[in-house]
Amino acid sequence: MYYIYFPYAFLLSVILLVEFIEKEKPKLWALVIFFAPITAPYYIFQTKKEEGITWIMIFLASFSAVVAGEAFLYNFEKERLKYNDQPPIVRQALVFADELKKTTKDFDLKILELEQMSRIVSGLDKIKETIEYISIVRSTGEKNEAMLSKLMNYIDNYQSYFAKKNIQWVFQIKKYYQNEEVLLHLASLNEYLDSFEDVLMFSYKNFYKIVELEDSKTLRNYDAYYLKYRRATEKFSKYNLRRTEYQNEFVMANPKVSAYLPGIRQTDIFDIQRQSSNRFF
Repeated sequence: MYYIYFPYAFLLSVILLVEFIEKEKPKLWALVIFFAPITAPYYIFQTKKEEGITWIMIFLASFSAVVAGEAFLYNFEKERLKYNDQPPIVRQALVFADELKKTTKDFDLKILELEQMSRIVSGLDKIKETIEYISIVRSTGEKNEAMLSKLMNYIDNYQSYFAKKNIQWVFQIKKYYQNEEVLLHLASLNEYLDSFEDVLMFSYKNFYKIVELEDSKTLRNYDAYYLKYRRATEKFSKYNLRRTEYQNEFVMANPKVSAYLPGIRQTDIFDIQRQSSNRFF
């Protein structure tokens, strides 16, 4: 590595070499600084006594930036090459599994954020904001679903290869995602998003009639939408918990596959009691 470190050390030693020549200090110091830049503050005081503190602060800031940059580049390169020792077919499966984990985590976080937003729905601006956020959640879910399909199709296409090489983790991943608890969770999630969007859209279009006029017909329709939403929320909460419990049990029974599945899933249960008993507002 050392993409930044050596150029930085060389530039620092050259700058101080000029100072050593002007101040008639031993030029060998520049070589010491090249191999050990951390010693630079000592030599800075030797050549810039009055301005030493300022120069040392500049050195500490730049040296810290170089160290941070090297750490970032090292981790980036390590991540990029981590599967290079695997056969191409296995390497691609691992890449797909990693991408699926990332999109699943992002999806979980978006759902959790939406649940937080559902507790404070009030006013046209907030309703509109929540409707727009549901679109973001849907888009994130579509990316997650596409990544899942890509991995499942890849496993199917190379099933004979994985079986021949006795690579079992790919089949365990497939087993997990095709489990009824996981499928029911995803189905209840779509039902939750649909019902939430329906009640919000109705509220947005009829906000004045609901809040100001309290029109009886509009309120009855609103209550019907809201009741459907509450039922979908309860259903999703139940299957969300069951999905999480299933994953925990699955990982305990198949510990080697845990690295290829999403990490700790969001387990917050939707508490609709925190909302009003029968309406958002």
